[in-house]
Amino acid sequence: MPDNLPPLKMDTTGPLRNSSPVSIGDEVSFFVKQIDSLSTSLLLALKVLSTVREKVSESMTKFFDKHGTLLQETDGFRSYSVATQHTSKSESLKKQFDHAEFSLTILPRSFLFSLVTQFEAYLARLLRALYYLKPEMLDPSDNILSFAKLLELNSIDAAKEYLLEKEIEAVLRKSPTEQFTWLENKFEVSLRKELMTWPAFNEAVERNNHFVYRNGIVSSQYIDVCKRFGVPLDKTVVVGGTLPVSPEYFDSSYRCVYEIAVKTAHLLWRRLQPDDLEAADKNLFTMTHELISLEKYNLAIILLDFATLTLKNHFNEESRRAFIINRAQAYKWNKQENICSLILSKDDWAGQDERFQLAVAVLNDDFELASRIMEKIGASSAQDTSYRDWPLFKEFRKSSEFLQTYEKIFHKPFVTIALVPKLVA
Repeated sequence: MPDNLPPLKMDTTGPLRNSSPVSIGDEVSFFVKQIDSLSTSLLLALKVLSTVREKVSESMTKFFDKHGTLLQETDGFRSYSVATQHTSKSESLKKQFDHAEFSLTILPRSFLFSLVTQFEAYLARLLRALYYLKPEMLDPSDNILSFAKLLELNSIDAAKEYLLEKEIEAVLRKSPTEQFTWLENKFEVSLRKELMTWPAFNEAVERNNHFVYRNGIVSSQYIDVCKRFGVPLDKTVVVGGTLPVSPEYFDSSYRCVYEIAVKTAHLLWRRLQPDDLEAADKNLFTMTHELISLEKYNLAIILLDFATLTLKNHFNEESRRAFIINRAQAYKWNKQENICSLILSKDDWAGQDERFQLAVAVLNDDFELASRIMEKIGASSAQDTSYRDWPLFKEFRKSSEFLQTYEKIFHKPFVTIALVPKLVA
């Protein structure tokens, strides 16, 4: 790919101080890291808890088979009589099992709460970045300070932060619909028509509210919110019932929040700072490339459709074509090769940089042509890294054409290099 295309990995740093002005790109990248961590951590935590429950269950079975007398067996339950000297151990095992079982229910709720609250914090930081970018957008008529208050705040910077926090807090008190209506009116940009998961987002926020205020018990308000946004309801969801949070539901909510956070940031960013397209394109390219590397193809497709079909302006032609290549490969690895081919066919790649031509040949499974282009490109450390790391080449790397050409170019056989972190004792 062209040398001036965005880096392949996200910056690991993030905004550290809420009081410091930061870029919109920093905020969206930092938020994505946060919710990626939540998504990964939940799966690991559930796996550990499931293992604990299974081990406790095995211990209970062995204990009651040895020290108990089976009285009755029904669907899902066995009744035992236990001698007095074993009662304490029996109760201890039952409590351990109940705790593990309860944790499997409560933990996903906690992660959903974290997901929603992280989005609220992200929205606050995004607003801060927007106001630092366009301070004149802060309405002076609603932000008048008395002389006494100015003396209390002691400095211009403190006064500025006070007014900013006051404005942001007012927005955060609104419902999601009110917040996005305010954003659209304030910054004169259409947001919600591009948010495919807007109904699901509102449902997730309402479900989270029900966990916080109603212990997950379904109310008529929850039913009304779902109907208002056209969210289909399972037949088991009735007033008085309990709302679950399965791993599948959390993953769906994670993808929903991810999409809304990234699209909202980029629509506002490009609206308010149209001369910053280079940074905006790099930010979006990096995130979508990372999604492809992690095999999160559906989410990558949503954002790359957005990058190529919704966003009309890019930093340059190379940037636009880089998005097209990533979009095509996301569809290909998602087993939608017909769409991949259609995407590539809509642009003329003849005369483009040879690395673009190589990408197209690889995505079209024309490995012979790809090998010839490899030879033309030649050897460089950057290209060697691309051959090893880029998901674009993951099938091509397995072919005899690639292995032979690689050895011819670099004068060494191709071997996979794995970087394994050292464990701290």
